[in-house]
Amino acid sequence: MLRGLACVMLMVVSLAPSIFGAEMLKHFLADVNSTDLERTIPLHPKLQQMNFSATHYRLIPYKFPAPMKYHFDGLAAVMKFTFDGKSLRINVKPYDSGANKHWSSCLYYGSGTGPTAGFIPCLENPVVNLLPIHGQLWLTIDTRFWGQIDPDTLETIPNAAPNVDTVVLNAHPACDKKADVCYVQHPCGESPLTNKACISQLVTSNEPKHSNIRAEQLGNATLSKAKLIQHRHSPCITPNFVVSKLDYFVKYDDHDTTDRGLLRQIRQAEDNEFLIFNRKTNETVVMTSNFSFVNNHFWNCYEDTKGNIVVDSVTATENYLSTYYEDRLSQPTNWTKMFYHSVRCLVPTSAASTEITCSRLLPNDDTYFDYPTFNPRFKMNPNYRFFYAIAPSTIGSQWFDKVLKINQQTQSIVAYWESPGIYVTETSFIPTGSSDDEEDGVLVSMAFNATASRSVLLVFDPATLGLIDSYSVGDNIVPFHAHGVSCTPTDGCYTNP
Repeated sequence: MLRGLACVMLMVVSLAPSIFGAEMLKHFLADVNSTDLERTIPLHPKLQQMNFSATHYRLIPYKFPAPMKYHFDGLAAVMKFTFDGKSLRINVKPYDSGANKHWSSCLYYGSGTGPTAGFIPCLENPVVNLLPIHGQLWLTIDTRFWGQIDPDTLETIPNAAPNVDTVVLNAHPACDKKADVCYVQHPCGESPLTNKACISQLVTSNEPKHSNIRAEQLGNATLSKAKLIQHRHSPCITPNFVVSKLDYFVKYDDHDTTDRGLLRQIRQAEDNEFLIFNRKTNETVVMTSNFSFVNNHFWNCYEDTKGNIVVDSVTATENYLSTYYEDRLSQPTNWTKMFYHSVRCLVPTSAASTEITCSRLLPNDDTYFDYPTFNPRFKMNPNYRFFYAIAPSTIGSQWFDKVLKINQQTQSIVAYWESPGIYVTETSFIPTGSSDDEEDGVLVSMAFNATASRSVLLVFDPATLGLIDSYSVGDNIVPFHAHGVSCTPTDGCYTNP
């Protein structure tokens, strides 16, 4: 989905919360004291025995200045977790955006915030995902207002910005680590309303007087009609193809008058068009599926032996983004209003068929889940078995309170972890050693303990989902957030997904 969507358009009575709801709001709208989070902690003996060494980054919304009451508008900061075999070191630094430096003077128009009454346009707040590419570390969002930081110090790189002729990009570029290439899929040209969809390759530069990243167009196609802010949050990649679900926005016919920001005026549209790009020939075509939805996340696509691209997707409804207002976050979560059941789509690659067929990914389970991850060493591998996701343990859960391990070959849940009062974020898989064992690694998740009103970093064994250890960040609450990326001494950095 398009987070930070109001940046695009800027260019061209709350319910009383319950006690439990008020506590949960801290999981979404808490301000973080970044200095208090920094600490060094001894590692668990099992991790020391593994000589577990890695660097893990998480992008968080760390501050919600008044009148910001919408979660995905929170100002960006990066948390860095350094595992050195003996200890864990935690560092945090806010992204040095205009909004962070002079909020009181900002003209800010976010997804669910504003417009504020300032006079300085504050467009840049990349708070969704991180992109390690060619030694650089970018903070991404679904607009072109990305930012760059130093991966060692977390300092903001001044004046770094994508040099692109579109106002929309992907928070999750489709990257092939072995080929050292990343693709973005975007509208062709500056206009937010167009029937042309393009795909480009990201090219970086270290020349100080030039933009540090640009998009070189490789292909384009014509859609069935002109679409407003057509975008794709999470395209995916195989050895021969890039697949994008073409989402877009429409104007509300009868909007909720309590909404603020751009979501007061437009909403996501449920559609069924896909863009398929052939990496070998640059041929770019539009195809349609038998199911209309909003793509929250693709993850590990692959090509099967029958000539199909297998594309698994977390499917959202047109109402997904409206969940993240303060008044709605304090109420019981309506999971069926946010999500459809996740699907598996088969994309034919022969000219004989142009119809994409989607069906339930978990045919025997009604669980809703999101934020899927997997062992990144098995990216694009048709033989991969497992992915991990977070889910509500019951339809009455206030938020994601369960970690799942899913076998994508049998299309079934094979293990899970949950603990009373613990709410989890995306579990990031960090490979260990040089093993070809798909379960060789650790999973990490930043969790909120609602009972103690504080956050902890959880470390799991991917094979069993057994909890290895938890690491306190003191009397701090790290708000719910979307994504992280990891780097290891042997492999370098992996992208998400």
